[in-house]
Amino acid sequence: MSAWGTLTGVRPVKLVQYLKQQTTGKDQVYQLLIERYGLSKPNASLIMDISEREDALLRPIDKNKVAIYLNIPFCPSRCSYCSFISVANKNAAGLYRGYVDALTLEIQAVQDFLSKHGKKVLLVYIGGGTPTVLDGDCLASLLAAVSSFNLQNALEYTVEAGRADTITEDKLEVLIRYEVNRISINPQTMNVDTLALVNRHHTPEQVIAAVELAHNKGLQVNMDMILGLPGEGVSDVQDTLQQVLNMAPVNVTVHNLALKKTSAMYQLPVPDAKQQIIAEMNAFCSRVLQKTGYYPYYLYRQKNTAGGYPNIGYTVSGQECLYNVAMISDRCSIYSCGAGSITKIISEGKRFKRLATTKDAKHYINDIDKIIEKKIRWFNDENLR
Repeated sequence: MSAWGTLTGVRPVKLVQYLKQQTTGKDQVYQLLIERYGLSKPNASLIMDISEREDALLRPIDKNKVAIYLNIPFCPSRCSYCSFISVANKNAAGLYRGYVDALTLEIQAVQDFLSKHGKKVLLVYIGGGTPTVLDGDCLASLLAAVSSFNLQNALEYTVEAGRADTITEDKLEVLIRYEVNRISINPQTMNVDTLALVNRHHTPEQVIAAVELAHNKGLQVNMDMILGLPGEGVSDVQDTLQQVLNMAPVNVTVHNLALKKTSAMYQLPVPDAKQQIIAEMNAFCSRVLQKTGYYPYYLYRQKNTAGGYPNIGYTVSGQECLYNVAMISDRCSIYSCGAGSITKIISEGKRFKRLATTKDAKHYINDIDKIIEKKIRWFNDENLR
């Protein structure tokens, strides 16, 4: 049996939260994870520990304190493993201004609703896609629109800058001007041959330069890496992790390659012979990160990963990316704007309701008035207040 036993859901920590409400103590929850659900002892301990950290991090959040997510569905190129809906740069540049203008209208409508109903914004996350693919003027317009939210209570303001080839000093200056305090710069691997193979057109040197520039501007940096990329062995992962640690990010998320139907790599299943290699990769990353002073604080699983390994976020003390925890936990309402975004509003009993927005950027621009009308009508449903 898998070390994750019978658990097939993508958010194992949610099971721990549920069991805590049904039982009398942590020891009983731990035993249930092992005996009823078949988890290995290390995995049961792992999600118990993450649950405790999650509880402490989310304690300041109540129904009137919310997160904002904005989606920018554009990228310099589409990575071979990517399943997100995004438009590659050669087809997207002509959409930037129209998209930002439409998104600004939606932001204003959502801000009006939140203000009217006494909601306070604690977290802002601008993702995608790659938001920093926008030119400087469009990026500044977007962040100016975001500033219409009352951000005086905000604990965290993050912008995805995942592709190092989109980062310039001028763009970072724009982020600083509008009080962004955290960015994500995601190499995925520091192997130049693998980067080319998965259609990421940046170099390891660009990643190092971008992180140094971000640190010089006073920004906190999140970084991601992916285990199980084509052609990579344990030594490649060891090299990537060492280079990532040399750059001293506050957050390192270790992903395992997931084969998604909408990705170019879907027809390339991980061979059985690679299972042991991926196990070694995961064990190495966990061991080295924790020895270096990072600890796991959020976790989720995806379908079709080799060996069923989860994605785990590690951080140094007090530097957790709170949006990551809020998003994975489903214990904080997230009001989302933009094409492909999904709003999740927590109602009584910690249940949540979802509203998705069209994934097509052109349709989003052309139909923005209807999209806003539908969304605000949905917000005003009595069950969502």
